[in-house]
Amino acid sequence: MSELNTLYQQLIDNPVLLAIFIILSTMILEDPSTIATGVLWAKGDISLGFAFATITLGVFLGDLFLYLIGRGIAKGISYFKRPLVVPVSVTLISLARFVPGMRTITFTSAGVSEYPLILFVLITLPSSIIWTGFILLFSTQVKVFLNHYPHWLIYSVLASFIVILLLLEKGVKRKMLLKRKV
Repeated sequence: MSELNTLYQQLIDNPVLLAIFIILSTMILEDPSTIATGVLWAKGDISLGFAFATITLGVFLGDLFLYLIGRGIAKGISYFKRPLVVPVSVTLISLARFVPGMRTITFTSAGVSEYPLILFVLITLPSSIIWTGFILLFSTQVKVFLNHYPHWLIYSVLASFIVILLLLEKGVKRKMLLKRKV
């Protein structure tokens, strides 16, 4: 346990290392990293500006990385002369940031379909900023919620939230499949 505390203190004491850690972890596991960074801010270990900037950069770079993977796939497919058209729109790219389960497929599809990079950036950067602000506010409210309400209520709200997200994701996937069949 003391090794973990030492690592934690080294990260807090070195802003550059902490920024790199937050950015990379946000690119890998976005939501838990964002909430953990929000908790660091709520505890007073880092500033709001630092939390916001590093999370936003990690989120945006993760989105851009998925897009670039799609571009790489498109180049591989065009090498074999197989046309691949994946329908992507401004609305779909905008919604993908806020609907669980949509980011990976949507942003990769945008790259595969060779959606214009500048337009992709103009959509995902503001979406990343809005999402980061929302999650940071949420993470501070989680701390307040955990301190003031009984555990059964916390578990009930969490379970309800998960069920709503799963239903929303299932509905979006069904709608995407129906559009694909038409």
